[in-house]
Amino acid sequence: RFLEEVLQETCDSFSRRVRLYEPIVDQFLGRVANEVFSDSGVHQLVPLKDSLQGFEILVKQSLQCLTDLLNNDEDMLALLITEQSEAQSK
Repeated sequence: RFLEEVLQETCDSFSRRVRLYEPIVDQFLGRVANEVFSDSGVHQLVPLKDSLQGFEILVKQSLQCLTDLLNNDEDMLALLITEQSEAQSK
């Protein structure tokens, strides 16, 4: 149950960020479409690019963490034992 809650929170958080980024990117691209090859257009893209790259890194790190967990038999067994113990105590 714990893993499900963490995954749900992570997915919700990422979905919120995507919903926040989408209109910003659309508006920004519409505004700088004609300026993209000028110096000012390129400079305006840098903060957005950096922010999106930071988000991409966070998503990749989260995916790697989940993959490592799922591939680790000891960790998965510990989660199962904890879940079984909690279920028995209810």
